[in-house]
Amino acid sequence: MKHIKKFETVREFVEFLDRKRFQDTLGHSAQVVTRAIRDNQMPAHWFIGVRGLCNEIGVMTPEHLFKWTHPEPSNKHFSKQNANYAGEVQGLAKKSFPKVNSSAG
Repeated sequence: MKHIKKFETVREFVEFLDRKRFQDTLGHSAQVVTRAIRDNQMPAHWFIGVRGLCNEIGVMTPEHLFKWTHPEPSNKHFSKQNANYAGEVQGLAKKSFPKVNSSAG
């Protein structure tokens, strides 16, 4: 059974788990753990390891303490065309098309 404890800060969470154990088990350096504590957010790529550690000791994973971000589109894959609707990209929304005469035979 999981213990339901609402951790308010990364510091509180890491201290609850024991900082040395946290660092050793997950393979994070003291420097990056200190940065996460200072920023009060753990990087999203830590989630799987932290969830595993939480499962081992029976506590809920504090998902709210992770930095969930959406990557900014890079110039390589993003263009104004990609940001518009397909019809607008092709210019179809502004063009008129000749009517097809369906009675012609």
